[in-house]
Amino acid sequence: MNYYKDLQGRLLLSLALAIILNPCFAGLAWADTLRFYASAASGSPLSGSIGFTGTAGDSLLGSQIQIDRIVGIDTPINPGLDIPCVGCSLTFATGPFEAAFSDETSVGWVFSGGGLLAIAQGAVGLVAGVFDEDPLPPVTLAGQDGFLTFSSFINLTNDTLASYYGLPGGTLYQGSFLISFQGMVTDAGGFIADPIDHEGTGIQSIMVDTSPIPEPGTIILLGLGLLGLFGRSRLMGRNG
Repeated sequence: MNYYKDLQGRLLLSLALAIILNPCFAGLAWADTLRFYASAASGSPLSGSIGFTGTAGDSLLGSQIQIDRIVGIDTPINPGLDIPCVGCSLTFATGPFEAAFSDETSVGWVFSGGGLLAIAQGAVGLVAGVFDEDPLPPVTLAGQDGFLTFSSFINLTNDTLASYYGLPGGTLYQGSFLISFQGMVTDAGGFIADPIDHEGTGIQSIMVDTSPIPEPGTIILLGLGLLGLFGRSRLMGRNG
């Protein structure tokens, strides 16, 4: 029994020190998430455009990609509440093109980070950020099925929207997004979101998630709390 208590204490101490001393923990995001999303209904693709010219030094561009709804996931206020986002859209530009690749089943393109993205509802900004990965995960086309998964961007989120879900304003958020589309390779070696029948844009779905990044002070308090638990477990072990 004493062995397991000692092991528990050692684990608490190790985790506490890791959180306090390791700066990597400062990048952890809360579970509280705002999700912006839309899916093509009844075979009708979403509005907007996605494409790359194929020219060295050019960026991957996404323009006015339709977003229909917002939902709070595990948020302090209004968790699970799904609200319409009329007139909302995502626009982005990555860093410059870096490389292309292909195999028997797919082709892909890699772009550098540092580009910008924004979600807006008309003239009202909801999210504004910058890609902080470098390079970005590749964009791939398997046949006509395309996937664009950018797993990290740093952003600011509209304070009024954040407060509606009980999230902090005036602080940095970290996000990711996934877009699925039907696309085709262009003669210049780039690609566009465009179905084979050329009906609509080819954009099938979009999901953008963003969560507040804990401040370093919050992380340190968490580590100090674990240190307190470690001390308490040691004291109880001695008294036992």
